[in-house]
Amino acid sequence: MKKINSNTAITKVAYALFLFSYMFDNVLFVQKYIGIIRMFAITLMFIKFFIVTKKYKKTTLLIMCLILALNVYVTYICKDPRILMLYLFIFSLKNVDIREFVKFDVKIKILFLLSVCILSGLNLTEVNNLNRGDEIVRYSLGFSHPNIFASYVLSISFELYYLLHNKHNIILSIILLISIFITYYISNTRSSSIIIAILLIFNMLERNKNNEKKYIKKARLAKSLFIFMFILSLTIGFLYDPSIKIYDNINQISSSRLYFMHEYLNRYNINLFGNNLIYISSFIATLKHIPAMILDNSYVYFILKFGFINTIIFCYFFLNMISKNKNNNNLITVISIYIIFGLFETGFLFLNTNIFLIYLSQSIFGDNKNKKGEKYECKKELYI
Repeated sequence: MKKINSNTAITKVAYALFLFSYMFDNVLFVQKYIGIIRMFAITLMFIKFFIVTKKYKKTTLLIMCLILALNVYVTYICKDPRILMLYLFIFSLKNVDIREFVKFDVKIKILFLLSVCILSGLNLTEVNNLNRGDEIVRYSLGFSHPNIFASYVLSISFELYYLLHNKHNIILSIILLISIFITYYISNTRSSSIIIAILLIFNMLERNKNNEKKYIKKARLAKSLFIFMFILSLTIGFLYDPSIKIYDNINQISSSRLYFMHEYLNRYNINLFGNNLIYISSFIATLKHIPAMILDNSYVYFILKFGFINTIIFCYFFLNMISKNKNNNNLITVISIYIIFGLFETGFLFLNTNIFLIYLSQSIFGDNKNKKGEKYECKKELYI
């Protein structure tokens, strides 16, 4: 019988509750308990954090506590606990097998996704289907928006690529083709379909070889891509002008994403601690006959929602994480494609739709190992 590690068990229970609170928030008989479940998950992670604090150096612990205190305040301002939960998780993952945690996540995510879809078929969820034009119906299958449903299908696709690429490529290709069909023909989420198609191309063409120079170049490219996407998003958001044809064409192709980026940057200031952004989904806008207010770009969303200080911290950890995992080719591939996805959706930013953010803990800890005993690149406890 497999021994249960209490250190990992608390993390898994807290994460499962946290994920449940977001995947089941449209289920009618669960909705009134969502806040309680989410608070319980956060409380569990604080308990886990305090349990493992004795393993940290004083300087490391002080910096962690300052970041957590900052994000308690940011959560109070922006009314979104996901950034606090992200830091609680990555600060509490000392001696947790991260690859095994990804395996755990993909299992419960598939289970939760199927459960919500079944509940939707039983009319136990809110119905948030949308129309694209006069012909295409976008099905949300129990989620608050078709894009939310697609983001979980995409997340599962990323995780299966990470776990199966170069081991079961044919099976993986079939799964990715099914995911493309689901996201395009059922939820009609074009951005997710395109991203999964890119994953499929990588699965068919890329082979992991022991080529350190290639891996280093790929990691550098991923870091450059992240910085470029951040700068590009802010630049386009500030400079957007519908009278310029190229801006207008891109805006139409991207379902008015440029327009909304520009609107949010005009309405909200980039400040130290973030903003409580007003969000009006296309479903609510159609229902109430009011203009939509949607911000789908991860980079503009992060700096406006969570503030400039958090942006600097996140960017530092993220870039450092890429450097410390430069030999983990599947991870760098997944992260690079997620960076591109961040242009179109905010799912790149959050644990519930991007479990690979737990690798940010590799910017902090130097002793996490997977079951094969592969040691990560970082040697010090905290790179600050």
